[in-house]
Amino acid sequence: MNQEPYVRFITGLQGTEIQKEEQKWLKKYRPLGAILFTRNCKSVSQVQNLVQDFRAQVGNPLAPVLIDQEGGLVTRLKPPTWPNLPSMGDFGAIYAQNPTLGEELLRLNISGIAAQLREVGVNVVTSPCVDVLQPITHQVIGKRAFGGDPKVVAHLGQIVVDVFLNFGILPVVKHFPGHGRARVDSHHSLPKVEIFESQLEKGVGSFFSSSHHLPKEQQVEMLKQTDWWPYLKIKNAPWLMLAHLKVDSLDANHVTSQSKKIFQTLKQEIGFQGVTISDCISMQALQGNYPKRALEVCQAGFDLVLCGQGKIEDLAEIAQHLKHEGCLCGEDFMEKVVRLKAKGKEWAEVVYAPVDLKGKKVDFHQIAKQVHAEFQKWMQPEKADGLGLAKKMDRTENFL
Repeated sequence: MNQEPYVRFITGLQGTEIQKEEQKWLKKYRPLGAILFTRNCKSVSQVQNLVQDFRAQVGNPLAPVLIDQEGGLVTRLKPPTWPNLPSMGDFGAIYAQNPTLGEELLRLNISGIAAQLREVGVNVVTSPCVDVLQPITHQVIGKRAFGGDPKVVAHLGQIVVDVFLNFGILPVVKHFPGHGRARVDSHHSLPKVEIFESQLEKGVGSFFSSSHHLPKEQQVEMLKQTDWWPYLKIKNAPWLMLAHLKVDSLDANHVTSQSKKIFQTLKQEIGFQGVTISDCISMQALQGNYPKRALEVCQAGFDLVLCGQGKIEDLAEIAQHLKHEGCLCGEDFMEKVVRLKAKGKEWAEVVYAPVDLKGKKVDFHQIAKQVHAEFQKWMQPEKADGLGLAKKMDRTENFL
């Protein structure tokens, strides 16, 4: 690897190949990684080449390349090249009626997603969404979440994390400190999270309008029992994403993704020791220009800034500003970011060599085909154990 430091920045790319103007700033400022969107993904070979070219430009063959591949609406590898798979909320609905079936389907689904990512060379997936739904949750989360029971969300989130890690893909749990209580979309405005006294009286998961706020200590305790429960219980998540929220009980002066108090909470209350990354700083929940937004994320203590949207000059300006301000990382941080012990192997071996599952070499394309076949079988009404899945979920052909 090149020994020059990396900028603590995960950048978006403009299209299906790296443009000449992009090459210049990528080589000069060396962002740590990249994130792919639908605009970047047209075919398997094209994505493979794009990923390889990005890593060559920044001089790092292990550079993290991220993607939002949750299933359902949040999917970047799309048909017809790639199969579309159900959302996490679908699995939560199945699990509520048949836990065994829900778990098995979820494992197969995540195996299929992992197969897609490994084939194109992506090594970090921004999933699972472990937000806990409330009656007021904005639809931007909606079916992306498993449901409103914190224990179920934690359990199913753990399955997702374990399967991705078993395939050598690094999952990102999100969106801390919890987007389930947000009533607006942070893409467009800043959500303000509040916990009212009536919620405590009526029970967890309920929302009733009230002008009586809980004292700060009680709000924090309630968050531990609800929104934070998945983060407390999923012990092996390597990466975590910060939401752009305003939670006055935790920090009245800063957005959560730019808050030193939230950083301290994450370390002290949750005990998270992995990589922390902001949600995309192009979202309108944040104020100021992109370089200012990015610097405030780093100054709060979080590891990485994410900006997937913007023109070449916008992204280059972010990288330039972060480098000027000393927001850099070296090979020691790379160990934290992309090293993963799996059955005694280094992360690089796991990612670039076939995974050994139960002593047998696995063809990932066959796993994907198996996922499709199992979905087709299990999603038929007569095979659904009387769950009425055809009424609860979209038809199978919409997924496969």
